[in-house]
Amino acid sequence: MDEAENVLKSFTEKVDSVFGWNIISETKISNVRVVKVILFSQIWRNSRWRHRLNILIPKTCKDEYTLLYVTGTSGEHEKLLLCINFTKSLSIPCAVLHDVPNQPLFQGLYEDALIAYTFKKYLETGDEEFPLLLPMVKSVRRSMDALEEMLRESLGQKPRGFIITGASKRGWTTWLTAAVDKRIVGIAPMVYDNLNLYRQMEHQIECYGTYSEQIADYTKLSLQQKMNTEMGKKLVELIDPYSYRDEIDIPKLIINGTNDRYWTVDSVNLYFNDLSGEKYILYVPNSGHSLEDKRRVINTLIEFTFSVMKKERLPEVKGVFDGESTFEVSVDQKASYVDLWIAKSQTMDFRSSKWTSFPGIKERDHFLFQISNK
Repeated sequence: MDEAENVLKSFTEKVDSVFGWNIISETKISNVRVVKVILFSQIWRNSRWRHRLNILIPKTCKDEYTLLYVTGTSGEHEKLLLCINFTKSLSIPCAVLHDVPNQPLFQGLYEDALIAYTFKKYLETGDEEFPLLLPMVKSVRRSMDALEEMLRESLGQKPRGFIITGASKRGWTTWLTAAVDKRIVGIAPMVYDNLNLYRQMEHQIECYGTYSEQIADYTKLSLQQKMNTEMGKKLVELIDPYSYRDEIDIPKLIINGTNDRYWTVDSVNLYFNDLSGEKYILYVPNSGHSLEDKRRVINTLIEFTFSVMKKERLPEVKGVFDGESTFEVSVDQKASYVDLWIAKSQTMDFRSSKWTSFPGIKERDHFLFQISNK
């Protein structure tokens, strides 16, 4: 275990005296039992972290796994209905952990501004417990502790494993939690296409000539430049999931929007081949950071969760381009059709490009596409 992993693991394993939960209500929606809980995960910087934790239990559980959706402060009802869909489709308990992180903090800071501020304070003080990702990960680990106990009481057994998903900062948290908690058997981080932080920042300059406007909270504090200092290197090692890539050897589904303004269109190329274990990517065409095509995301996440529970691989897709106009795609399982999505740009900035699809021509065990540069 290296120093960064030891810091993350030690901080998040320590159980605070404040840890506990209260069941607020129990109802039924669409034949799914809904248990609403208030969870207290920790004391961090003199603040007691309080979370809404909604647990959804199907009438009949067909497996012993639990899907955990980590999210922020808004959209409780919408996410409750979403996870009822997951629960009914998967026939397993699902849970929604809200308020990761607790915010606002430090005189009204939210989201990226809050994370960036804690990075700045770490660089100034050397306090390893300052980066906000640490208590965010701890929140998830404490929620799993609570879920194990409550589901054991309710169903007679605790979960055999957890599949974790979350978006943006919660996607970042999903990666880091999987690095230090072996109860997690699969992850589906959404719209955090930023592993291998040094190369990602360099590549934004290569593609855009500047850093994305979406990470302005970090840029304003000159955090990219400070990454190369002694303390900056320690910070990156601590909070970049790329540092833990060998430990995260469980199945993973990376979900990105093709038009996400936070990242570059090819950010995944800077880390995907270095990841351990089963790995898949879903690109949601013509979607930004909010992943507007929700149905595509939901269906793929359901199939990924089934594959983790059944210990079966998803189809493997390979593509070969001849360098001129022909693109050949093969799939290792039976496929009735394959569509290719294409976008065009005069530069490497594809954030406003429109993606269009067209079908391939099936030839024996592969599909062919003729691509025009016009």
